[in-house]
Amino acid sequence: MYYDSAIGFTTMKSMLSGAPFNYTKTVSLGSIAKNQLEFNGTWAPGQYLVPMLFIKYVGLNIGESIVITNFLMNVSGLFGLYYLFLALKFDRTVILTALMIIVCQRFYSISYSLYNGGETILFGTLPWILLCLRSLKYDNVFDFFYFMLLCSIGFLSKFSFIIVALAITIFLIIRNLKSFQNVLANDLLLAAVKHCLLFMLFFTICYLTFINKGLYNAQTFKFSFSLTNTFFVLAEPLGSILSIDDIYQRLFEFPGYNISEDILFVLKLIYYFIVALISILSVVKILNLKISEDYKALLVSFLIVFTCVFLLFYNKKDITSSMEMRHFRSVGFLILPGVISYLKDDIKTVFSYLLLSMIFVSCLYGVTSFLQRESGLLKNSYVGYNGFRLAIIDKPTLVFLKQLEKKTIGATLMYLPDAAAALEFNKSRIIISHADFEPLQQLQEKHYLGTVPTLYVVLQSRFDNNGKKDAILGSFKNYSHFKTIFRNDEFTVFEGLK
Repeated sequence: MYYDSAIGFTTMKSMLSGAPFNYTKTVSLGSIAKNQLEFNGTWAPGQYLVPMLFIKYVGLNIGESIVITNFLMNVSGLFGLYYLFLALKFDRTVILTALMIIVCQRFYSISYSLYNGGETILFGTLPWILLCLRSLKYDNVFDFFYFMLLCSIGFLSKFSFIIVALAITIFLIIRNLKSFQNVLANDLLLAAVKHCLLFMLFFTICYLTFINKGLYNAQTFKFSFSLTNTFFVLAEPLGSILSIDDIYQRLFEFPGYNISEDILFVLKLIYYFIVALISILSVVKILNLKISEDYKALLVSFLIVFTCVFLLFYNKKDITSSMEMRHFRSVGFLILPGVISYLKDDIKTVFSYLLLSMIFVSCLYGVTSFLQRESGLLKNSYVGYNGFRLAIIDKPTLVFLKQLEKKTIGATLMYLPDAAAALEFNKSRIIISHADFEPLQQLQEKHYLGTVPTLYVVLQSRFDNNGKKDAILGSFKNYSHFKTIFRNDEFTVFEGLK
């Protein structure tokens, strides 16, 4: 599973052992003998709450609950998209073609290999939320209650749903207009005030309960224009649904290619410029089709909001949001049936052949990458004690640590290199390391004070010669030295001595 999802499950384990909702038990840096509670305000709780139902009430392990959650969310998402597209007046041929393309994409198949948490939960809930919110008339208090309830479900699935909620708000303001040209000022103003107030109430609740306690509250907005990032944002409405980022990385940034940074900069700029042009032209073609005005209003609302928000996020000095196509996939789901409708009406143009080629390549890449990924996982990972595959910590090291945990009397503290591996231990307290991604200086500045009855530090063997081993062991200030109790080609296990 991904790191984000593993962190979510550590929160779940803390809750199951008595911690308050969405709080994680962590080790205090000031005294490693003590625990402290931290609110998980960075990742949405839906990624662990849904599997938690099967763990707590059915008795399944984490791996089994992930398999069931993934299956249910994927089925729910496909059926939801079917009925959403049907409500937007697309014919069944277009809808089934769109669903087939989605199933063949890498972003869809990857969930069967690696649990990606919020992305999976949002895929299962988003279409139904859009379908329900679109059907409401908003002329009574119950409809406003349903808006808050459904948007809260989306937010708990994935925090970025706030952007979706804003797009829905824009859509609700203009949805009853027959065209964008025939705007009645008074009606527009009344609808705008009503729906904007509702969105602001929703945003305020989200901010007070989660956002102000997590990573996203640390956003800064010092403007710094980036042409490449701008092209990236303009490319993603289409690119997000056709795995354009994944294909780019496979072509140019795959490990072992060793292409220089200067060449990569130029390649990336040209690549996303071309895709941005295709994406913009696709939107123009769709809006010129004789299709549902309701669909056009929904698509335009999402395009405006997502483009503006991410142009702001990605054109600043310190980018704290990851630049990934998954953030735009809500728009991609909406643009796909429009693209297929255009191809159905006008298949014999050069642009149509270009779109067909992109669809074919993305589907081919999605299927082949799934087979390649599964083969790699079977070769390079193994199923742990909780029913899911582990790829970072090797099996001999895990078996040794589990035996240590079983034999050790008294409180045990383990310093582990992987959040997923931390889920394998029930008796020991855990410090989850980020040493793979932290620079040496940052590791040298960390201090763990105090002592515990038993301390085990698990480090990658490659840290022996890059200074990270000494930095990490030296961060435990109240330990005089460490004894090696296990070693193989991948990992070394140290025991702290006072």
